[in-house]
Parts: sequence; structure tokens; C-alpha cells
Amino acid sequence: MEKKKIKPTEKEIEKTIGGIFDVISSRMEEEDKKSPIFDFISKQIKHLKDPEDFYTMAIFPVERIIHTFIETQFKKDNYLAPEIYLRYHFFENHLSKLCQNLYGNACCVDRARFLLQAALKWKETGEMPIFNWEQKYTFHIPPTGTPEQWMSFIEAIKSLLYGNSVKYCMALKIHAYPFNSKKLLDKIKGIINIILYERKSQGYVYSNWSYCIYF
Repeated sequence: MEKKKIKPTEKEIEKTIGGIFDVISSRMEEEDKKSPIFDFISKQIKHLKDPEDFYTMAIFPVERIIHTFIETQFKKDNYLAPEIYLRYHFFENHLSKLCQNLYGNACCVDRARFLLQAALKWKETGEMPIFNWEQKYTFHIPPTGTPEQWMSFIEAIKSLLYGNSVKYCMALKIHAYPFNSKKLLDKIKGIINIILYERKSQGYVYSNWSYCIYF
């Protein structure tokens, strides 16, 4: 008599997948511990009590070497390339999230990758990218917005890395909002008020800067 096949439950599938990832993670951890970079960072353990000291003594030297290497692979004035390579997921997440809000889940990561590649080429050649809608596949091209608007938004993401949230919010409003206003309005999750500081001879003067869309 043929035995009836028992279909695994959702919890059993999750447990199996979780176990596979645990094994992979464990092996990667063992490989990491053999790295000379791990050995270098381990020697900075005395700075672990202070995040600023630990960053200065352990993380920054590694980042600096990677930054220097990337600089040697691109034009000297291509300041965007090292930032994109070092903080790739930061850039990709902002772009894919914006594309998701504008156009839905489909192809949002593909569009983010395409825009970052276009930005790298733009800074290297000085030529603004062209969105070619005549080619066979166009799923990766944002349906709205000009290349100039998207490149400006990527530069604003770079500014956000260094705490310049005003430039980022202005780019988000100026460059993202007009792309698809009705659909975007339906996806607004909050509104923030940006305060701009204007230095005067007798101190700071505060001035309200409209409202900005915040995702």
C-alpha cells in the first residue's frame, strides 16, 4: 500500500529554511574570524566602550583603504563613486523605496540599480544618461522623471549621508513629488517641517521652509 505523502506545515518549512540560514551564517562567521581585517579590528577592542573611538580606530581605517582603492579606479573628480560603492545599500534602499511608492513593488530594485549605474557613468563621462524607451526591455527605467531629476536626487542622497537632510527633503519634494503627484499623495506616511538656519551677524534667524514629503 502506497504511503500517503505528508505535506510539511508552514512552521516546519520556516524552521527548515531558518536552519539552513543558521548554518550559512555560522560558516561565514568562521571565515570572517580568519580574515586579517578581523584580526586588525580585534586589536582595537580597548576602544569598544566608546563608539566614536571605535569608529576612528577600527572602522575608519578600513573604510579609508576601500575609499582610496575605489578612487584609483575612477576619475579624480568622481566624488560620487566611492560613496555609492561604500554605501551601496543606503543608496539602493532610498531609490527602490521611492520607486515602490511611485510605481508599486514591481521592478523597484531593478530601477534603483539602473539609476545607480547611470549615475556612476554620468560622473565618469560627464554625459547625462538617456532613458531609451526604444530598446527591447524597459522595465528598469523609471516611468516618470527626467534623467536630470533622478541624478539630482542621487546627489541629494549623498548629502544625507553627511547629515544634510534639508537638501535631501528639498530634492524629494522638487524632484519626486511632480513625477506622479496623485499616486504619491496616496502613499504619504507623514509630513515634516524643515527649519532652515540663516546665519546673520547677530546670531541665527529661523525661517520655516514649507512642508516636505517624508516616506
